[in-house]
Amino acid sequence: MIEQSISYPLPEFDLSPIKLKLMDAKEGKGWTNELVNRVEVEYRRFLFMNKQYPRLALVPSKLVDDFWHQHILDTKKYLSDCQEYFGYFLHHFPYFGKRGETDAENLKQCWQQTLSLYETLFKESAMDSYAVNCSDCGASSCGACSSQGGGGTSCSGGGSGGGGGGDDKSLNLLLAQDVLNTHIRPSLPQ
Repeated sequence: MIEQSISYPLPEFDLSPIKLKLMDAKEGKGWTNELVNRVEVEYRRFLFMNKQYPRLALVPSKLVDDFWHQHILDTKKYLSDCQEYFGYFLHHFPYFGKRGETDAENLKQCWQQTLSLYETLFKESAMDSYAVNCSDCGASSCGACSSQGGGGTSCSGGGSGGGGGGDDKSLNLLLAQDVLNTHIRPSLPQ
């Protein structure tokens, strides 16, 4: 489990059923134990940020969003966990950024705000928490990027939520893709 670098109270409810489902290759995402544990910490941090700043539009990374979706699918548990932690139901709005250019720009701004708040609260960058540093995609020197004509890059790693064999290179490929999906791609023109 990743060590938490803050003393703030993160949600403590049991997420083991959600993690189990995410690791299932057929009904979940086929995530490794290492990946699901890393994303669990990020998800708890995302929930904490939402509790502390309920009026901000905070944007989860792709992996955190996948974890959130799986939690929501367990409707009774999600409702109970929300009531326990927030005192209300935390709604998910999956259309943010998809309703035109202004909305897409708002999503980008909210993503930057989320990254900034994350760094302020947790004393590390969200990218550091995903072990990223590649200048092209943020991958941890894993070879996840392949240059394309026109100066762009694309992740050559596994699909969203796949993981291969549980080794560090596969994990870094998936985490790099998460950064691409969340951080770089939204800033590119549609």
